[in-house]
Amino acid sequence: MNYSGIFSEIISITHHDYAGCDDKKGWDNPIYYFEKVESLEREEGLPPQKFVDIVNDYLADFQDPHMYFLLTGNEIKAYTCGFGVRRYKNVLYVTEISKETRLTEGTQILSIDGVNIEELSEKENRRLWEPHPERENWNAILNRSSTIEVLQDNGRTTTFTLNMYESSPGKAAYTIESINDHTLL
Repeated sequence: MNYSGIFSEIISITHHDYAGCDDKKGWDNPIYYFEKVESLEREEGLPPQKFVDIVNDYLADFQDPHMYFLLTGNEIKAYTCGFGVRRYKNVLYVTEISKETRLTEGTQILSIDGVNIEELSEKENRRLWEPHPERENWNAILNRSSTIEVLQDNGRTTTFTLNMYESSPGKAAYTIESINDHTLL
């Protein structure tokens, strides 16, 4: 089955089998995404990761973070920008580093691809999944972006070209810490 056929099945599932299909009827725009898949497939070929991105962009219309699309198999590799962020006011702060060595935790990101965080948040609000800035998920946006502008410790700004790293499963850290005689963290 080609990607157009797979996407047709996804549309059918979201319109008939998805638990929220009645409540969210009309929230999506399947024709736009189907034509995009069909066009890319016909004209230039459609890499698996690009297909995943298009499907997840379509699924974002339903505003259900439990609904997403993954491809599996040995030939399919997921990529990440190598760090995670959280938003506070109109700045993203690097909160974790997995593979990117040019940044440190606490680094402030002022813009992505030349667009400031506030503007980008308004433009991409359906992909961020949360109405509260501190809980937004910026991974999908960062993973499809090219550059970030960061504030250095000396007060100067620098633009970095983002690198993509092969994603690896995270390592869970299970810890327990005694705060006092009555409290464990």
